[in-house]
Amino acid sequence: VHREARFHASSLTRHLLLKYPIGDDARAELVSLLFGIATQPSLPPSLLPGFCALLSALLRRGKHLASLQLPWRPLFSLLLRLHMPKLRPCSYENRAFARSPRVELVRAAVQCRRHFGPGSASAILAAVEPLLCPHEPAEFVLGAALLALLLPTRGDEAAVWLPRVTRLWLHSGADGVVEWEALWLKLLERQAKEEFYGRAQPVDWRPILPFVHSRALLLLNLPGGHEARSELRPTVKRFPFEVISSMASFGAADALRAAARIIVLTLPPVRRA
Repeated sequence: VHREARFHASSLTRHLLLKYPIGDDARAELVSLLFGIATQPSLPPSLLPGFCALLSALLRRGKHLASLQLPWRPLFSLLLRLHMPKLRPCSYENRAFARSPRVELVRAAVQCRRHFGPGSASAILAAVEPLLCPHEPAEFVLGAALLALLLPTRGDEAAVWLPRVTRLWLHSGADGVVEWEALWLKLLERQAKEEFYGRAQPVDWRPILPFVHSRALLLLNLPGGHEARSELRPTVKRFPFEVISSMASFGAADALRAAARIIVLTLPPVRRA
């Protein structure tokens, strides 16, 4: 079965590389089929990157498929299984071999999340909440990264997750960690972009923008901002490698770019005389 699947996946990859047209119905059917193959538990890890890359390529040109819905739970379970293996700790595995399935799966999740069904935000929050235990730093960071990766931003989903995300971002004792700040700034940037293009319900940015300003100044090692106080200093914590390599591979420039885009996208319209 795996040999036949690889053959047909290679044929479809050549079809995409030659830029042959694919109808919307055929594209939606192929996406559903590849999603089911990529998320099945019995798929060998060596085959996962190829199927995830093909799924990403199909979804990248299928953003207009508004009727296509994909379940989030198989992706969540697979991400947990790859980042928290039961039999062998990630610290003892071959990093070069393990990084590719994780990275390609995260890229596929980025394309899939716009097709999650309505009400997914509350279910994702409930599924990730057990991981957000401060006494288990590795699981805590993984849970935060999963939230930033999977939370949908279209429609009125932000009203569900924004209070919890804001509290988690600002009150977790990770001030100034580049990867930590970038996780939430990238999520807020995604929400601001969807709102700017009219694909999401407006949210009240007034309580959030002062923190965006102050965290940007903190990343630049500059004083000032809404949170200017003596104890707010950049910390020296580091994320686990398996999280950094796939879901949090951001630098200070990425975080600052996201902060700048949030500020610009949330500017009120100017009334012309």
